[in-house]
Amino acid sequence: MNRWTGAARYKGRSVMDGLLGALTDTLGSIEGLPSVMFWVLAIFTRLSVCLFLLPSIGETSIPVRVRLVLALMITWILLPLLWPSRAAMPAALSEAVSLIALEGVIGFYLGFSLRMMIYALQ
Repeated sequence: MNRWTGAARYKGRSVMDGLLGALTDTLGSIEGLPSVMFWVLAIFTRLSVCLFLLPSIGETSIPVRVRLVLALMITWILLPLLWPSRAAMPAALSEAVSLIALEGVIGFYLGFSLRMMIYALQ
């Protein structure tokens, strides 16, 4: 902590400047941020729908916030692995919305399939 301003410092920069610097180092420039956020949303949509339907994690005994945080953590873990294969964001808004909806449908299919398979084994 900087004793004069009360702000935390990282390598001579504030934490927010450090995070923004790390993000721009990763992307090359800040222009790529909408594409990154789009793919974060796509991965998060598939994972959250799938997690909400899984047999043990999707039960009502586990709070929704816990499942959402788990989906966000898994999204941030998987993003570096999936990012090189998905560099470009769709040009039209209708394509982007349909792709997000498709990710939700795929997540539903995966979660529901796993739930039915576990129920069949019981």
